[in-house]
Amino acid sequence: MTEQQRLRQSARNKPPHGRVGLLKGDQFKILPAVFAVTITPLPALAQTTQPSPATEIPTPPTPADAPQGEAPAPDVFAARAASSNLLEIKTAELALKRSADPLVTDYARQLIADHRKAQSELEAAARAQSVTVDFALDSSQTQKLNALTSASDADFDSAFLSAQMVSHQSAMALVALYADRGAAGPLKAYAQSVYPTLRTHFLKALTGAND
Repeated sequence: MTEQQRLRQSARNKPPHGRVGLLKGDQFKILPAVFAVTITPLPALAQTTQPSPATEIPTPPTPADAPQGEAPAPDVFAARAASSNLLEIKTAELALKRSADPLVTDYARQLIADHRKAQSELEAAARAQSVTVDFALDSSQTQKLNALTSASDADFDSAFLSAQMVSHQSAMALVALYADRGAAGPLKAYAQSVYPTLRTHFLKALTGAND
């Protein structure tokens, strides 16, 4: 074979430009590696977790037994709540003068302390909401105070406890309605916060009346 024939034979056996000649055995060494890369999961995607939901800010509890109907306007609610607090204070002050029963007098002291505190909070809430409050008894509450004042010494304790049950039932209905459906603002927050105190007072009067 001449030199020229050997060069042509070498050119025919040379692989195309850019390709690498592989033996058949090499193919089984390379292909598994290709598949291994193809099916390997991405760690970042496999370990991705959903963010935790934001913590919900708790809201104050609303009385569950709110009566039917629309809530009064803020100024009407404030006036009724103020006169209710005042009635509790005045009847409790009367009980301290008239009763000799420690259960009644201790209860009366608690009423005075709690309702003075409630009155102060109500006044602050009304002021923050630009509501003017007249701290006075209405005609119905004046009659109730006069009736208790007229009770005999023998009947006073039972009359006082009965009056507290009735007045606290009325106060609870008022604040429950406003806490549930009243206009948002400081007065509604007041209604929500004072309800448990009114309920405690009612239960104590009920317990004392049944003793």
